[in-house]
Amino acid sequence: MTLTQINKAGLDELALDHVFTIGASGSSAYTFQGEGLNGTVNNPTLYLTRGKTYRFENGSGGHPIRIQSTSGASGTAYNTGVTNNAGSGTVIVEVQHDAPDVLYYQCTSHAAMNGILYLSLIHISEPTRQAEISYAVFCL
Repeated sequence: MTLTQINKAGLDELALDHVFTIGASGSSAYTFQGEGLNGTVNNPTLYLTRGKTYRFENGSGGHPIRIQSTSGASGTAYNTGVTNNAGSGTVIVEVQHDAPDVLYYQCTSHAAMNGILYLSLIHISEPTRQAEISYAVFCL
C-alpha cells in the first residue's frame, strides 16, 4: 500500500491515542468510561496531552457534545483540531500544541452536562499530583 492509498477515515482509526465512551445520566450528567477513570464517572474532569488524539464516542443519544474555549451552555465552540464538534456520534479531538491550557465539554441541549479538559505537555496519570507535575514542567 502506498501513502496515497490511505484514506482519512483509515488514518483516524490508526492515529487515535485514547478513546472515551460517553453515555448519559438523564439530562443531569454525561457518563464517561475510559483511560484514567474508575468505571463510569459523571461529568469527570479529564486530562489530555498535547499532540495526542482522543475519540469521544458519544452514544448518549440526544446529547451532542461540544468542545469549547469558554464554559457554560452558551460557551464559545473550540474547533481547532476538533472533528464533528457539537455533532451526534463521535467527536475526535487532536490536541494542538498551541491550544489553550483549559477547554470545556458541554451538551448543547442541557446546561448541567459539562466538564473541564485540562491540557498538558506530559501525560498526567495521577490527577492528584497535577500541581506538582505542572510546577515541574513550567520550571524547566
